[in-house]
Amino acid sequence: MRFLSRYPHGVAAAAVSGVYLAVVLLSALVALMPGELTGILLIIVTEPLGSLAVASPLTDGNAPLAVAALLAAGLLQSWLMWVVGRGPLGARPVALSGAARALRWVLYIYAGGQIFGRMVGLFLPPVYWLAEALGVVAAILVYVVLDRAPQWLRLIVLALGLLWLVPGATLLLPNLTVPDWAVVVTALWWPAVGLLQVWEQRWTLLTSVLAIVGGAAAVILGLLPDDPSSSVGWLNQVLGAVTTLAVSAWAVRTAHEAGLR
Repeated sequence: MRFLSRYPHGVAAAAVSGVYLAVVLLSALVALMPGELTGILLIIVTEPLGSLAVASPLTDGNAPLAVAALLAAGLLQSWLMWVVGRGPLGARPVALSGAARALRWVLYIYAGGQIFGRMVGLFLPPVYWLAEALGVVAAILVYVVLDRAPQWLRLIVLALGLLWLVPGATLLLPNLTVPDWAVVVTALWWPAVGLLQVWEQRWTLLTSVLAIVGGAAAVILGLLPDDPSSSVGWLNQVLGAVTTLAVSAWAVRTAHEAGLR
């Protein structure tokens, strides 16, 4: 317990990563049982890295190796949850404005929605709706909270964030056609916020880099053909996983560091 207390969110991070690890291990045991569908649960709970493991040519037709790869993906993600969720070593909480507190909780839920959405989004479409709505709310709160940069720069970042309404509309109106460039431009919000955080100097460089990396991966993904059977199908999956992990880590770190010094 003393080790955990060295981190501002050490206890919470240990609890979350520990519960996730237990779910992964239980799912791995189920996957070893006879049956064609016993490994589905393990694939779901190890998203986004799990989809990369089963799509790899190395695991094709080799069930034991696939289970091992999925388990490794789950272990890695559990470790990442601990590293990202614990917060900076020795940091202490500071007083926050109402908008900053709201931003923290929106980003925590947003990060969870990014990961959880990859796991169950196909079965529960409202999870995707929630993620898009939170993206717009986060954009507005980022504009309010990150107030040290010039007004024109903050307005550009806000405009990019409000563009989340465009792809979000397709979830409510399936027949609505959105041009590819709109999705690509929307993804620029993350690197724009990362650069804004560098200007602010209230966040660590790694946090800003995660936003830039996640946004860059999303932009490239939006420019590639969306065809799983094409030669870039594997690259699409890699970029999707990078986007999800980087953006989720950015959201948690941004939320943490907003209230720590």
